[in-house]
Amino acid sequence: NASEELKGKMKLLEGMIGQPTYGTLKSNFEYREIVKDPLVFENCYVLWSGRATNIEYGEEKITFDFLVGYENETVLEGIVFAEVPFQTVINGSTPLEILAQIRYRNGKIILTAVSLRPILK
Repeated sequence: NASEELKGKMKLLEGMIGQPTYGTLKSNFEYREIVKDPLVFENCYVLWSGRATNIEYGEEKITFDFLVGYENETVLEGIVFAEVPFQTVINGSTPLEILAQIRYRNGKIILTAVSLRPILK
């Protein structure tokens, strides 16, 4: 509901901030916060743990459904579509952490990965 002028200024600021890393991410939002009002969190970054399922390898990106909070296979907080715009190998049986930017397209929350790492037990 912001003016186009304010939206334009915010886009400029976003370009100056840069992507966080595992060590520099200061604020982390929980899944339940984001699903309440996803547009408020668009373009924010999150660090979530879980598992990947329905993994598809494409020429430009890898896509999968991310099972948020399901790293120990006990509590499933939600399922979010994720895309990885770089080449990597994802093992659906290994829990992982995803550092990703929140996007909101066609009424759905999408995670665009900045980095992935397995959670080793």
